[in-house]
Amino acid sequence: MRAGELRERVTIQAPNMSQNSYGEETVNWSDVATVWARVEFLGGQENYRRAVDQAVSTATYRIIMRYRSDVTEEHRIQWRGRYLGILSVHPNYAGGFTLCMCEVVT
Repeated sequence: MRAGELRERVTIQAPNMSQNSYGEETVNWSDVATVWARVEFLGGQENYRRAVDQAVSTATYRIIMRYRSDVTEEHRIQWRGRYLGILSVHPNYAGGFTLCMCEVVT
């Protein structure tokens, strides 16, 4: 992977569990790192859920960044105002990069 192909800025975020004033667990997200990456749109689909009477659309992305050992499926990626949940992480030690398969659900 050449550095010139990494044209997008993405922020890797980690979940932090805390309790609110009612004792309920809440998730807060904190930034781990902001890195250069290549973001590729792979496809999307829209489904209608009768139980909640609404349409749900899904978009899938592939994100490639320089190798990072600290990225897991528990993290998420913020990119252009969207939050992408990480479905899987595929490190490539020899190539020096990490590939993340991500999904946006709206």
